Amino acid sequence: MVTNLADREAAILDALTSVADTSRRDIQKATGLNQITTLRTLELLIAKGKVEATAPPKSPHRRYRRFVEAQGPPELIEPHVL
Repeated sequence: MVTNLADREAAILDALTSVADTSRRDIQKATGLNQITTLRTLELLIAKGKVEATAPPKSPHRRYRRFVEAQGPPELIEPHVL
């Protein structure tokens, strides 16, 4: 059973490993967490920049996915200093 915050965050991030956006209900099924715990943990992960939502909080179309930073050559990511 997932009991502490770090374990809950890890369980949700593990549930978000697929390419497709994931619903809160599917995250609940995958983690075994209840609705309130899932929502609160998702909001914490959003605030930490680890998860992003696809729609506003009250939208029935809201889905979640891992936040992935852009990867590429440094000259494309970092500003070029002359």
